[in-house]
Amino acid sequence: MYARLFRFTTLLMAGLLVGCAELSSQDGGRVMAANEVVIGLSAALTGSGIGPLGVDILRGAELAVSEHPSLNIDGRSFAVRLEVQDDLCSPEGGQAAANRFVADPQIVAVVGPMCSSGCRAAAPIFDAAGFTTVSPSCTNSDLTTGAFHSFNRLVVSDGVQGVVAAEYIYRQLGITRIATLHDGSSYGRDLVRVVATRFEELGGVVVAQNAINVGDDDFRALLEDIGRNSPELIYFAGFAREAARLSEQRADAR
Repeated sequence: MYARLFRFTTLLMAGLLVGCAELSSQDGGRVMAANEVVIGLSAALTGSGIGPLGVDILRGAELAVSEHPSLNIDGRSFAVRLEVQDDLCSPEGGQAAANRFVADPQIVAVVGPMCSSGCRAAAPIFDAAGFTTVSPSCTNSDLTTGAFHSFNRLVVSDGVQGVVAAEYIYRQLGITRIATLHDGSSYGRDLVRVVATRFEELGGVVVAQNAINVGDDDFRALLEDIGRNSPELIYFAGFAREAARLSEQRADAR
């Protein structure tokens, strides 16, 4: 499923470039040079629990290019090539990747970044350079509230998925007391905020709100502390590695 989504991201980006073929530098856009179209790809390709997600994005993009290795624009053929940067799923990594891309005159647009923190850091840089970016995975609500003109995404925002999650918990599961937990990222903080706000609007009670750090391993003391507030459910916004450890250790903390 992920590979298909990421392949579509690259195909969509290539399609957008057809409409941009006649842009000049005076238009604030990128001009395609030579006989190839170079698309940047920004994703986290390393890191425990994170790297495999970025590799999925890369493989999807590579598959798209293998299926459509060239574009025909106004009767002229352009080879499509990817230029890849590891953005580390961090603000610093997203910013560094963006700076490398905008400094390369061959790159005309970017797939990514992968994580909301990287997207938020990169968006002002891409805006200033007149880029178009399409992220397959950044969900932070603020990215599409009008501040950034370069940013596009293929997934719903936290403002949508957080509301749906809260309504499902309250209405479908019949749960009225929850605790929230996030991993300190832009994604985690934003999603938990939306869930908590909507859950309370529905009449539910958020009995505890806490945060962890990506890479932490022992959550037993935190889970015991949360348990004292008697939540019926803990809503966690973060990555699979930490989610798995929380799930394992929650049983020990009872």
